[in-house]
Amino acid sequence: MSGNWFRKVPLRGSIIAFLIVATFLIYFQTLSFGFLNFDDGQFVTENEVVSSDASSFADCFRYKFGEHDYFPLTYAFFRLLRLLFGFNPVVFHATNLLFHIANVVLIFFLCMRILAKFWPSRKNNELSAAIIAFIFSFHPIHVESVSWVIDLKDLMFTFFYLSALLLYWKWIEDRKIVFYYLAFFLALLSMLSKSTAITLVAALFWVDLVIGRKGLKDMILEKIPFLLLTLTGFYIFGLFTNPGGALLGLTGGMAEGAAPYFPASVASLPVFLQRIVIASFRLGFWIMHSVFPFELNLFLMRSVLLEKYALLLPFIPFLLVAGFSGIWLLRKKTPLMLYGLAFLLITLSPAFAKSDVGISIFVPDRYMYLPLLGLLLVLSGLLVLFQQRVRWGLLIVFSIFWGWRTIDYLPVWKNNYTLYDYCLSLNPESSVPRLNRAMSYFKEGKNKEALIDFDFYIKHFPYEDTDAAYLNRGAILASQGDTASAMNDFQAVLRSDPKNTGALLNCGNIYLAKNELDNAREYFSTAYDIDSTNYLLNKKIASLYNKAGNHPVALRFAEKCHAQDAGDIDVLRLLGVSNLFVGNLRQAIDFFSEVIDKEDKYPDLWYYRAMAYFGIKDYSRAKSDVEEAKRRNVKCDPEFEKKLYAQ
Repeated sequence: MSGNWFRKVPLRGSIIAFLIVATFLIYFQTLSFGFLNFDDGQFVTENEVVSSDASSFADCFRYKFGEHDYFPLTYAFFRLLRLLFGFNPVVFHATNLLFHIANVVLIFFLCMRILAKFWPSRKNNELSAAIIAFIFSFHPIHVESVSWVIDLKDLMFTFFYLSALLLYWKWIEDRKIVFYYLAFFLALLSMLSKSTAITLVAALFWVDLVIGRKGLKDMILEKIPFLLLTLTGFYIFGLFTNPGGALLGLTGGMAEGAAPYFPASVASLPVFLQRIVIASFRLGFWIMHSVFPFELNLFLMRSVLLEKYALLLPFIPFLLVAGFSGIWLLRKKTPLMLYGLAFLLITLSPAFAKSDVGISIFVPDRYMYLPLLGLLLVLSGLLVLFQQRVRWGLLIVFSIFWGWRTIDYLPVWKNNYTLYDYCLSLNPESSVPRLNRAMSYFKEGKNKEALIDFDFYIKHFPYEDTDAAYLNRGAILASQGDTASAMNDFQAVLRSDPKNTGALLNCGNIYLAKNELDNAREYFSTAYDIDSTNYLLNKKIASLYNKAGNHPVALRFAEKCHAQDAGDIDVLRLLGVSNLFVGNLRQAIDFFSEVIDKEDKYPDLWYYRAMAYFGIKDYSRAKSDVEEAKRRNVKCDPEFEKKLYAQ
C-alpha cells in the first residue's frame, strides 16, 4: 500500500502544481482590480470595525450579531489585512485568489475520495478529480466571488467547510480523535466566516452516505456536537430571535415596503404556490445558468428574468421533479449524479431562506460558489452514460465555452465603471448600477456625468429609494450655485426622511452661505438633536456661531471637532478665529500660523493674525502680516491700520 502511495505522489504533486499555477494565471489580472462602491465600501473600506483604529478585533465579533450578515471572522480578516497593509486593493484581491486556489486543491482531494468510492477499480480517478477541480477553478460562475473583495466570506467559509469534510472523512477512516476535533474546529471557523455553513452538519451525513456507512444511531450521536454548533448558528444569525425576517424567502413574507413583481402567469396563484414557483425558478436558473452562462450579470433583475420566462414559470416545478426523478431512476447505473444533486441542494438551501424581493440578490452567481461542486458531480455522472468519444467531445466543448466566458467576463470587474457600464449595456433600466455609477462619478468630482445618471435615476425609478440620488444631486447643484434647485432636492429627501442629517446639514449650509443665520441655525439644531457626533455638522455649527459673533460657543464646537481630527485645516482656522475674538491671542496666533504653514489658502488669516499680534503688542509682526494681507487683496479696516502704524 505504501509503495503504491509513493508511486502516485509525483502524479498527484504534478496535478496540484498544475491546478495552483493554472488558477493563478487565470485570475492574475484581478490583482490590478480596485474596490467597488457596491458593498466593498459598506462592509470593508468604510466599515468602522474594519477601518477604525478606535475599534478592535472584538468589535468584529459583535458587529451585526443576530443578522444573516454576521460573518465576524471575515470582518476580522479584513481588519488584519488593513492593519498590516492598509487598504491596498492588491492585497485584498490576492487574498481572494489565494483562498480560491486553496479551495481548488481541496476540491481535488475531495473528488479523489468520492470517485474512489463510486469507481474503486477505475485507474483514472485522479485525472477525473483533477478535471473536476480544474473546471471548478475557471468556471465563469466563480468570477464574481474571486473578483469581488467582499465575497471573501464565500471563499473563506468554503475553505473551512471543505477542510472540515475532509478531516471528518479522515476521522471515519482512521478513528483518530484529533481529526474529529479538527473537523469541529474548522466547522466553527466556517460558520464564523458565513452563515451558509449551517448546512455542514447535513454535508457530514452526506459523507456518511457516500462512504456507505451503516448504523444511523451512531451517525447521529457522532453529529451531536455539530448539531449543537448548527443550533448556535441559528441563534447568532437571528433564526431564533427573528425567524420571520431571517426566513423571509421561505415563509412568503416580504420586506417592509417591498412589492415583489410577479408576471401574469403566476400572479393569480395562492402565495404558497407562488413561492414554490419562484423557488423552483431560482433553483432551475442557477443550474441552467451554471451550465449555459450566456448572460453573466451581477444585477439580474427579478422583473426582467420572470417576464422573460413567464410562460415557462408554471411548468418549472414539474420539470425539476422530472429531472430529479430521472436522476433517481439512474441511481444504480450512475450514483454520482444522485449524490452530486444532494450536495448541490444541501449547500444551496440557505439561498432560499433569503428574500428574493430585490434586484441584486435575486439569483447572484456567488450563491453557486460551493454548490457548483455538486453540479459538476452531477454532470460527471451524466457523462458516464455516453461513449468515451462523445464524453471527451462534450467535455472539451464545454470547457472551451466556460473558459471563454470567464476570460471575457473577468475584465468587467476591474473597477466601478467597467462593472456598471457593462451591466447598463445589458439593461439600461437597471437601477442599482445606475445609482452606483452616479455615486462613483460624484465621489471623483465628475459632476457632469454624475448629474446625468442622478437625473435618469430620479426620473425612471421614483418608487425606489431616491434619497441618495436627491441628496447628492442637490450637493452638485449647490456647488454650481443653483441653490434653489439644490434646496428642492434636499427638501425632497426630508419629505421622505425628516431625520436625514445629510439633507438637514445641506439645507443649513445653503442658508449659512446666504448669511441667513436664523434659518441655518434651525436646520443645524434639528440635525444636532438627531446626531450630535456628526463631525461635519459640528464644524458648520462652529462656523455659524463665529459668523453670528458668538465666539465662545463657536470655540466649544471647534474644539470638539479638533479632538476628532487635529489636522483639519478648516477646524484650525475656526479655532484661530474663535480664540482671537475671545481674547486667547497667543493660541489664535498658533492656530493661524499652523494653517498658513500647512496650506496657505486663506488670505484673510494674515489679517487676523496681524490683529492677534497687535493685541500682544508685537507690532512689527502685525505690520508685516497686514502688508501681506493687503498684497493678497484682503480688505483691511482703516481704523485698525491707523492704530497699528501709530505705534
